[in-house]
Amino acid sequence: MERSESNTQLIPNEEEKGYTNDYSSGYESGSGSSDGEYQDKSSVKSTTFTTLDKIWNEQHHQSTKEKMNFQNTMELSSHLRYIISMPELCDVTFLIGSKQVPVYGVKAIMGTRSRVLYNIILKKQRELEFGAKNPKVQTKNKQRQLKTDHHLTIPVSKYLPEDFQKIVEYLHCGTVDISTSNVAGLLCGASQFELGDLRTACLDYIEHCSRIGSICLLIPSAKRYSHHSSGKH
Repeated sequence: MERSESNTQLIPNEEEKGYTNDYSSGYESGSGSSDGEYQDKSSVKSTTFTTLDKIWNEQHHQSTKEKMNFQNTMELSSHLRYIISMPELCDVTFLIGSKQVPVYGVKAIMGTRSRVLYNIILKKQRELEFGAKNPKVQTKNKQRQLKTDHHLTIPVSKYLPEDFQKIVEYLHCGTVDISTSNVAGLLCGASQFELGDLRTACLDYIEHCSRIGSICLLIPSAKRYSHHSSGKH
């Protein structure tokens, strides 16, 4: 049986319809083939998908390299310092010293920064919950709670108000100015509330004062905290 070759076009001429060479129907004539063999569709699609994956991976890799990290901690610190200066924005009040000077803070921040403070705040909350269920305790605490605008109140008797305010600022803002007048109070607070980085900074400052011969300026601050082990040290 003789083989006959057909010259009939399977599709219209692309140039006649204005199609570009980039368009393909999915059939391609094999190079050097004279018997009308064509490439399988599945292989064409596989090649196309592989090319698309390659392009996507290249673009994704390029976009990853173009990432930029931006930080503005100074503005964040400033906003947090503003928050603790506004009692209506805070939910915990520390009453410091015999005069019960109020120092305000945010429970979530302080509890996250210090495990010791977290336990103190949690204990006080449970006491209030128990008092709410007990009519006698509720009557005793009602007037005290009204005086502090319904904030959770925690008395602190062994710190100067200005020193404890610095501790609270450090907990919220992450920055604090250490000086000869407050280093003892900050060191005691850092030790009690387990703030290791602040404690290290205070010890470094004390060592610096010792090197430059101004260690005597720390004595008045230390005497005010002689009841605390870190103050004695």
